[in-house]
Amino acid sequence: MTSTDDGDRPVDRFEAARNTALQHRDGSTCFHCQTGGCRQHAWAIEELARHPGGRKLLRQLGFPISSDEVDRGRSAAVNTPPSGASHDHAPHLYEHQAPREPARPVRAVGSAAAHTTTRLADEFFYLAHDDQTGRPRLFESATAHGLAAALLAELYREGRVTFEGRHVRVLNASPPKDWLQHFVLDRLVAEPRHTATRTWLAFLATTACEQVATRMWQLGLLRPEQVGRLWRHRTVYVPTDVNTAAWSWARLSFQLRNYHPLTAFDQTLAGLALHTQLDPILLDGTPLAVRAFLRHQVDQVPAPLRDLLADLGAVVGGAVLSHRTS
Repeated sequence: MTSTDDGDRPVDRFEAARNTALQHRDGSTCFHCQTGGCRQHAWAIEELARHPGGRKLLRQLGFPISSDEVDRGRSAAVNTPPSGASHDHAPHLYEHQAPREPARPVRAVGSAAAHTTTRLADEFFYLAHDDQTGRPRLFESATAHGLAAALLAELYREGRVTFEGRHVRVLNASPPKDWLQHFVLDRLVAEPRHTATRTWLAFLATTACEQVATRMWQLGLLRPEQVGRLWRHRTVYVPTDVNTAAWSWARLSFQLRNYHPLTAFDQTLAGLALHTQLDPILLDGTPLAVRAFLRHQVDQVPAPLRDLLADLGAVVGGAVLSHRTS
């Protein structure tokens, strides 16, 4: 989200500005940065200066706030019309402590065991992309919804949310340490009247790929590369360490093919693979008994996660039908 393509809701502009400012913390950069500077960052600073919580965040990040900027912010707040119910729930954004995110990226080197990530979305990103080229193994919608579900599952593992039937319920609104988990939780808290899991999967899927890739890039796990011709180029995120990128795939494939029980973490990861229809690639060439063992292991996840995975499977299944008939 930028100053030119964001919505009219103050809560959306504030969150976009805060996320951009945090990405530039301690001299880090974002994908919008260019040699002459970053227009996105300049817009974010101006937008944050309009809000009390934004000015507090800027001070925490080391930006001096003058009295003129405070006056301009108050004037903007007075002249900005209310934006419906979502604005009523915005104050919690100003009360949370700013999420901490890493400084400059550090290249990941060494063995897979030494650098295995413990975040579901990161590991699913690895599963859904080739470990050498970074090219996707799934079609775009399945990858995006799988990453959205993984982010929600991360919050479940952190004790922040649960899933009841077909709805998400926030259990603990205190901000997680991870900036992306913090960002997703803020959205859930800011929109309490929208609780349908499928609604949140669809919403988070619109930005999940870029956000997870950004988090992994900041940790030195990925590097962006431009591929294709000049007039049709696109960005792929290539793993900086092949062993680390291949570890999730190798671990799941080996354990399932040898009928080894999965850990709770890997059961959830396997569930994400199963319900995004990645399992035929993961278990290519295996007998039907291995597929049945995979489903049995996924059925062992806690009931709330089973509800989340069921909604993920329904969303991806509908997207597959649409993809095949379009």
